[in-house]
Amino acid sequence: MEKISILILEDDERLKNELGEFLESLSFTVHSASKPSEALVIAGKHKLDMALIDIKLPEYNGIIFLKKIKEWQPEIESIVMSGHGDMDTVIEALRAGAFDYLRKPFSIEELHASLLKTKRYLEVQNKTRKLEIICETLKNRQLSHTMLIGTSKTIQELYKNIEQAAQASSTSVLIYGESGTGKELIARKIHEDSSRRDYPFITINCAAIPKDMFES
Repeated sequence: MEKISILILEDDERLKNELGEFLESLSFTVHSASKPSEALVIAGKHKLDMALIDIKLPEYNGIIFLKKIKEWQPEIESIVMSGHGDMDTVIEALRAGAFDYLRKPFSIEELHASLLKTKRYLEVQNKTRKLEIICETLKNRQLSHTMLIGTSKTIQELYKNIEQAAQASSTSVLIYGESGTGKELIARKIHEDSSRRDYPFITINCAAIPKDMFES
């Protein structure tokens, strides 16, 4: 896995700096913020892998921020820090998507163990996603070979349009039609016949992406 990018959201300036120095010594790429609004600006500019989030913050608490950052970057894994170690807070943080929980004050050893555990989980998730992309690519190729059939005049014209679109080195294609008419199948066929065939074919559900994230 490449160098891990981590966000520190902590309003205690001394602790924030100490955490930053420690994480940099572990070869993390560190981004720091003292309040949620600053952290959201960072999240809009950088792809983050992990986050260290304090619960008690100015503007609003860390659990609300955790929910927001999960909407923007769902794959980020977070470790929540708090001086209030009651079970209700722990449960709320985990339900909001936190991977781990550290009760303040915590030792360097506890922090290091939590970071390693989270990093290992990220590595497994990264490998899983790569395998899923490979499987999806192989599936798409098989579907394209076996399911795009027909000999009518309309289908023959469709084949010509697919060939023209696939030969273009850089192009955008809009495919429209009623539900179930095979729009995604045509898109896969264009990809398979193009010079980009060795790269993954990735489908994105635009309606499921939060408005602010989709715009960025």
